[in-house]
Amino acid sequence: MMALISPWIHNGNPTDFLLVKRNIKNIKGECKGFWAECVKNHLMNNSHHLTLVMQMNELYRENMMIKEKAKNKEALSSVLDCEQLYRNGIKLNQDQDQSHRNVHCLPSLQVSDVSRCSHPVCVHHEFAGSVCVQYSEQPTNNITYFQALSGINHLPEELKIYIPLFGAAITQFRTEMFDHRQFSELWELHTSGITAEAFTSAHYKSLLTYEQGVLFSSYCLNDNVSSMFNLWEELFCRYLPIDEQKLRTIINMAANKATMSVTDAGHMYAMRSASNGLTPAANLSEMFFGLTQVRFLNDVREKSDLSDAVMKLNKIAKLLLSSQSLRRCAVNTTSNALPMVSDDVKRFLLSLPGIPSDVSTLSEGTVCVKTEYRKDFKNDSPVNYAAKCFKTAPYSHEDSTRLEVLSKLLTMKYLHKEIREKGGAYGAGAIFRDGIFSFFSYRFVKLTVTVSAHVYNRITRSRAYFYFPFYRIFISITHIL
Repeated sequence: MMALISPWIHNGNPTDFLLVKRNIKNIKGECKGFWAECVKNHLMNNSHHLTLVMQMNELYRENMMIKEKAKNKEALSSVLDCEQLYRNGIKLNQDQDQSHRNVHCLPSLQVSDVSRCSHPVCVHHEFAGSVCVQYSEQPTNNITYFQALSGINHLPEELKIYIPLFGAAITQFRTEMFDHRQFSELWELHTSGITAEAFTSAHYKSLLTYEQGVLFSSYCLNDNVSSMFNLWEELFCRYLPIDEQKLRTIINMAANKATMSVTDAGHMYAMRSASNGLTPAANLSEMFFGLTQVRFLNDVREKSDLSDAVMKLNKIAKLLLSSQSLRRCAVNTTSNALPMVSDDVKRFLLSLPGIPSDVSTLSEGTVCVKTEYRKDFKNDSPVNYAAKCFKTAPYSHEDSTRLEVLSKLLTMKYLHKEIREKGGAYGAGAIFRDGIFSFFSYRFVKLTVTVSAHVYNRITRSRAYFYFPFYRIFISITHIL
């Protein structure tokens, strides 16, 4: 609305600026060749330009360390009264150790404010061939959400590490009717786009049982539902093998993204590495989303011949893009669009190639690590990330809810104060997921301090130091629940 004020106050018709298609058509007709001529004259053939060449400085890190030490020395030399500075630090430490703080001025949520009655979500299930489809009627503002899970139990083990790369490459697949550019434009025109990502989860009853697969998802307006499932059908039924040149571009982008994410989310990589070996699901998660995948992508990028990667990705596509692998689907949509969406989902599922299979996506595994062990990874980042993980209870166990509450209490009541406020880290916390209780801190220079403070730095640092504070807090939570 603010953009319409300017023409309005100058006696113009504000609605003319809303006719975007008409204005674009006029520009194309009246300015045909104008922009190409501008680019040619002012950019391509312009002799008045500046060329900037950037070169890597081999001594950059050393120079930064020298400047940092000089800056610290200057700051210390400017302190006139070191004794007063020391006394202020002692007083600050005492103030931070105070257990009773006046928090009445802060907004708070009481237990009495939370309703004791839960409202279950109504869903119903239908079968299209051997695939179970879950439908849920929700006020989605005329948007339909679709997800499908394909199992990978039948994939050879050497192919599973390629699953994240397959998820990145599937968005650039071509089909019998469209090349990869046309197909990508159709997805963007009718939907939010397509995503395919590795999926793993521990079973709610046993930590030795886990589920593995590839999760396909997309969403669109209700008016575009038929077009969305036509595109899904085109992908599953008429895809063509990916070429090596396009795959090299995809691998370079995926490797760069994964490498950069180590600095941005190093604490997540630390938790995945620390939990590796505690449960089978954690092992698979580290291979899909951890440092193992980062190293794998960078190793593949260094290869001059990608024919082996092309062959394996095409083999994965052949095994996964079929009714043999598809296990179940989930659809969230509005009640008035449900009959139409249901017909399109059935049409898509019944058109899939291959012989339907009712093999479960669940797998059984074994625990790899039975004793405490430590791992250390070095990178070029100037900050540290630390994590410590413990195997606990599955989701259906009575202690699962208490552990979830415990993770929130430790994060807000202890770890934030000890590691963030006192230690100066960017953050720290505790997370409970898939039967694994994890402590983490990120961007903290005092690596050894954060490990000792992860539960209580006043308690012995033996292997059993976790259990005493856990038991003490666990008893207090029992009365709350």
